[in-house]
Amino acid sequence: MIELAFLRELGLPILETMSSYGDNQLFEYARIEKIERNRQNDYYDISLRVISFEGAHDQPYKLINITFRIPPGESAKKYKVISNKAIISYKVKNITPEEVEQLSKFTK
Repeated sequence: MIELAFLRELGLPILETMSSYGDNQLFEYARIEKIERNRQNDYYDISLRVISFEGAHDQPYKLINITFRIPPGESAKKYKVISNKAIISYKVKNITPEEVEQLSKFTK
């Protein structure tokens, strides 16, 4: 339940990030893949994935992996910042409906 609440809070920054990279789609099946804490510099790197879609859950489907740094701190000078989160990584891969089915099994 904590993961779902955290992903809900990240919903708008995820959409804004996708849009800033030209992926003007909606998403679902969000999943946090990893959280790393940097105690020395007091930030967290949150890696997550979402599956994006067009219209009423239509193709093309994309697997989007994003890593946010919260708070952005000094990394704001090096990386794009959206909603007070530095975007450390943004990767996109087109996927098939079969891949969507496989990837969504663990996020429902």
